Amino acid sequence: MESVSGREDVIRFVFDQIPDGVEGFRVTVGEMHSLPDGQVLVSVHYTGRGVASGADVEMDATQLYGFDDDTIVFFQDFRTLATALEAAGLSE
Repeated sequence: MESVSGREDVIRFVFDQIPDGVEGFRVTVGEMHSLPDGQVLVSVHYTGRGVASGADVEMDATQLYGFDDDTIVFFQDFRTLATALEAAGLSE
């Protein structure tokens, strides 16, 4: 997965690059779990259709969010639950 950091780059990626490359992009949220140190783990399912290829896009991922009070200060997408838990300093 592409690494994006910084507020402006994240906004550009989410609102410009994804819609330009994936038609009908949709995120379905599954389970959410509170973790220690102000972190939240979220399972998601992505769907859409590649603009250039016309191929269906379908992928499961696990997102890790870090919060400071009510503000997101960290976000990362992981292909597996195990790698997300490892990044959070936990294990399955």
